[in-house]
Amino acid sequence: MDKASDLSIPDMPGISFSDGLARLGGNLKLYKKLLSQFYSSNTGTVDNINTAISNGNDKAAIILAHTLKGVAANLGANQLAAICTDLETALKQGRIAKIEGLLAKFSTEFTIVMVGISTFEKALALPETKAHDKVNMTVDRALLRPLFVNMAKMLENGMVEAMEHISILEDHLSDAGVQKQFQELKQDLDMFDMDSALINLKSIAMALEISLYED
Repeated sequence: MDKASDLSIPDMPGISFSDGLARLGGNLKLYKKLLSQFYSSNTGTVDNINTAISNGNDKAAIILAHTLKGVAANLGANQLAAICTDLETALKQGRIAKIEGLLAKFSTEFTIVMVGISTFEKALALPETKAHDKVNMTVDRALLRPLFVNMAKMLENGMVEAMEHISILEDHLSDAGVQKQFQELKQDLDMFDMDSALINLKSIAMALEISLYED
């Protein structure tokens, strides 16, 4: 496992490297992977949230903001996570005037974070996405989402039942293009490392654009 001492990296614009790495137990390899996945999976997030709100689909916007909040917090993008929290709350309360202001802040901070990741890409040695590593985005998210949500609950509660549930997920993810991450998830479970398993589960869900936020 890469360690923070192996590479000196200052904080990125919009991201506290030290906070993000600490949340992942100092696992630099995993941190780099999550940064890379965040960048590649969220290029359309701002537009998606704006479109959802414009179409009156506040529920979809809330899910997007909630999901991004958790991922941003795990990466150390603390300001972005805080804005997502405020945006999620404003959407739930229907505070239209506040939503407009928060959307502007959200867009600005999100751009800062994305530019920060891009700028430090070489320093972080983020892996380039190869054609055969691309995620299959034709998976049935409606079918997979409840499986992911249940799995996340089990891992959060440290339930050993998660080890049985993993085989169900595996059957549905065989062609999803996330085999490497899934194998890491299984290894975490084999070692009863529920925290790392949950991080890997969230990473897979993010790559497949599956929200773990329960309605």
